[in-house]
Amino acid sequence: MEEPIRENSKPEIDEIVEALKSYVNTSADLYKMKATAKGAEIASSAIINIVIAVFVSMVFLFASLALAFCLSEYFDKMYMGFLIVAGFYSLIAVVIYISRDKWLKGSLIDNIIKAIYSN
Repeated sequence: MEEPIRENSKPEIDEIVEALKSYVNTSADLYKMKATAKGAEIASSAIINIVIAVFVSMVFLFASLALAFCLSEYFDKMYMGFLIVAGFYSLIAVVIYISRDKWLKGSLIDNIIKAIYSN
């Protein structure tokens, strides 16, 4: 025979439901906080990398100008130094463009995934 349902079982079920709701809400809040922290970490890392890239670009710019002027003096023609430096950078750009899928794309994707899933 089945046992009759007790009257005090309803409060136990209500307590379980409330505890479950509280758990779900707390878990959702925890995941929101973790996502926010991870987003802030990724954004700050991106900003730092952009600032570093700007300064490295400035160094390359001034080094390129210095090299162009130096080569211009060597060849006694102002345009020649600048053409050589521009040709060098064009050659580098072509190599990067050709190898972008296997070299850059995979590396960038790996770094982004590592940044998202790192602790």
